[in-house]
Amino acid sequence: MTARAYLSAGPDSTDQIQRARTLGTQMTKQSLGTAGIDRWPGIAEGIGGGQPRGMEIGRGRQFIDGDIAYSWQEGVRYTFRSPLFLGLFCCFLAKMNLFAFEDNKKELGLYFSTKIYEERHPIDNSFFMSQDGWMLGINTNSETYEGSTYIGFKNRAAYGQVDYQSNGTGTMSGIPDYQLETTGYIGIPFENSNSRITYFTGLGGRYLLNASGLKLSSTGHSGYDRESRYVYMPFGINFESGSFELRGEYLYFLYGQQKSYLSDVSPALPDITNDQEDGSGMRLTAKLYTEGGMGYEFYMDYWDIADSKLDTTGNFMEPRNTTSETGLRIFWVY
Repeated sequence: MTARAYLSAGPDSTDQIQRARTLGTQMTKQSLGTAGIDRWPGIAEGIGGGQPRGMEIGRGRQFIDGDIAYSWQEGVRYTFRSPLFLGLFCCFLAKMNLFAFEDNKKELGLYFSTKIYEERHPIDNSFFMSQDGWMLGINTNSETYEGSTYIGFKNRAAYGQVDYQSNGTGTMSGIPDYQLETTGYIGIPFENSNSRITYFTGLGGRYLLNASGLKLSSTGHSGYDRESRYVYMPFGINFESGSFELRGEYLYFLYGQQKSYLSDVSPALPDITNDQEDGSGMRLTAKLYTEGGMGYEFYMDYWDIADSKLDTTGNFMEPRNTTSETGLRIFWVY
């Protein structure tokens, strides 16, 4: 409106400038008699020079006569600051800070998962046996970011039950499973204003007890307890943005050991131990932090372990096997 008053009203430039100044004062100041008092100081507070304060009328300092690119500088300019906008912007930053990258994370969670364990025949890789069921457990997570160093520890303990199936020895239901796992991590984070990416490695250990001893299958075969131990190195990447986090790990298998308590079947049979040297794993997680100090994490673990070495008697071997576990964690930040 003031630009129109300046560009189209009055017989000469002096009159046009005065009309524009009058209209601009009425729009931005309390009145013509109080031109130094802003009408809405919380929204638009005039700053700088000009009369009234903040308003410049005419050609700007950089105007070039005859150059159409600078024609926008001939008109009315009002320079102001907005305390309201600054307040809203600060509130926005404070809200964003709720999802700022946390440098010290401590979490306690509960999780539920389903798992499938399967063994393959050592000669033709055909199906040999499987166990599938559920796990219910607790987990802890502690992570620290300090400068260019990331250190983390993840632990979990679970109980579950699985059902056994084999081509030769029938089926068996409700076998107790107990699992413990701990992993330590060290890495290097890279951070910008929107995300943080961390490359890491570490060392982990996994223990599993499959307690089928003293149970009988559908064909009358006796079960026996089995212990499994893995030692591995994770190599992975963790991506964070806002309240969302993605993590992927390749699990380099260092060493494994399987102990089968065949004496549960008959005292005449020996307990055997098989060493495992080849295999690999993978772990994927997607985590969402919510307000109130809670969060949810979907995860998937997978292992593929090769045939073991023969035991000391040269008669027993642990065949190739795979384990897949998929679950959901609910955790609390403390």
